[in-house]
Amino acid sequence: SSNDMEQHLQQLSGQDDEARDGNNKKLPKFLAGEEDAMKYIDGHGKKGGGGRTQSAHRRGWIASSSSGSNSNNNNKPDKKFYDVYLKNAIENKPAYPLLKGFLRTVLEAYPESRTWFDGGAGTCGTMRALRSAGKIVRGIEISDVTKTSCKELAKEGVVETGVLNDLSRFEDKRFDVVFSSEVLEHVPTHLAEQSVRELVRIAKKDVFVTISLRRSGLDPKDPKKPAIVHLTVWPREKWEKAFVKAGCEINREALKKFERYDETKYGARPNFFAFTCHHHQKGTTEEEKEDEED
Repeated sequence: SSNDMEQHLQQLSGQDDEARDGNNKKLPKFLAGEEDAMKYIDGHGKKGGGGRTQSAHRRGWIASSSSGSNSNNNNKPDKKFYDVYLKNAIENKPAYPLLKGFLRTVLEAYPESRTWFDGGAGTCGTMRALRSAGKIVRGIEISDVTKTSCKELAKEGVVETGVLNDLSRFEDKRFDVVFSSEVLEHVPTHLAEQSVRELVRIAKKDVFVTISLRRSGLDPKDPKKPAIVHLTVWPREKWEKAFVKAGCEINREALKKFERYDETKYGARPNFFAFTCHHHQKGTTEEEKEDEED
């Protein structure tokens, strides 16, 4: 049941009552992640959120990976490729929301939230930061979570290997906030709208994502050649249309909180998307059905 799962997630989260107490004056542990991210930026520069290089080495593993041919077919997410991608491209970086300094603002946008979902957890740095901030978190990641920095969370059962286009293991309206950062652009184009629908389906109301709107620096420079890393490059309007079609409205109040994003400190501004979903759907949960009957 939903209550049983809530209790189970609380146990797995490792958060005591003091950590969840709104009156707790201790510095949130996730801010230590921001400090580490700033050290990374200082050492690598701000370009690409902390030093995206175009070295021959990084292009070499792209060319030699299994996905050199498989992703070009654009048929399905290539799990083997993302095992390699995580190890070579992001494993040694701070999590993107910390690296770009916006996780704190996202948390401030949803002060009443308790349960969060991270779609495309990467190194699980964001999941760990959210837990340190007192949130109950679940996540999925396409790469093998038993072999990466996610392995401890995988042992607890709070992160699993999976894809965004199939979140059937989670019930409808399960999480207060559904979060996904720099992931949807990696989804094969024909699965993009299905992935959006799944993210919306498991959200109680709020969805917050960041999406790259251009090719990766690791994709072929020639636009005529198929992309390998960023498989779906849509303009902002098309992504917004996909979420609206799935049952959401743009949450402009939440987006206002990011208007003062400091590009001088963190580098280029991410593309922030915030949505309020299921607003016009009635009677889809037991509580709503009871309200209608009353």
